Amino acid sequence: MSQDIQLPPDDLIRRTRGDVAFVVNFSGGKDSMRMLGRVRELYPKHPTFVVMADTGFEHVRPISAETWSRQQVARFDLPLTVVRNPNKTYLEMVERRRMFPSSTTRQCTLDLKRGPIEKFIRALSHKVIVNCTGIRSEESSQRSKQHPWKANKSLSVAGRTVWDWMPIFDESPEEVLSWHWQTETPYTQFTCRDFTGTERQAATSNGFPADFVSSPPQQIW
Repeated sequence: MSQDIQLPPDDLIRRTRGDVAFVVNFSGGKDSMRMLGRVRELYPKHPTFVVMADTGFEHVRPISAETWSRQQVARFDLPLTVVRNPNKTYLEMVERRRMFPSSTTRQCTLDLKRGPIEKFIRALSHKVIVNCTGIRSEESSQRSKQHPWKANKSLSVAGRTVWDWMPIFDESPEEVLSWHWQTETPYTQFTCRDFTGTERQAATSNGFPADFVSSPPQQIW
């Protein structure tokens, strides 16, 4: 690796003599795209599986979330695997439960995202797996309390060890968007709704071009 700071996967790779595969949870948003970019920058020689969980309630216009995600993942010469809960979609779940998910009741995340992706991980033949998510600590106080590197005990069984890693946990929105700008990686306007107010002011004060902050040239729709 070329980075000066040792990251958690570095020690894992050393101890397993490099027999490590990465699973990247991908949504098509700016954070998951940045996360994928970082994983490939740091560990280009390791098997990487990009997985998108389709909740049945994704963007369909002007381009479907799946098509958009496939196009972006292809920039790294990787395929995209789309997984789904075979028993229900997001709207069907809401109708059955007669309530929408909330920050305390994350049924959508559990049943429609985490569950199908965990099923995918269990089907892999690799013995050591790093499960990557694009969570950032600045997104909320609740997320800031999470641990960016921890053993996944529920997925680890005899013959398979899984670790959960948040590669961009310490990055700010400005840093994420700066990466998009520098690498000319496109993103959608839906993923940049948080780049407003004080963050917009911080971005301009830190040297971001004004036209980038107000209307980024890499924005697709």
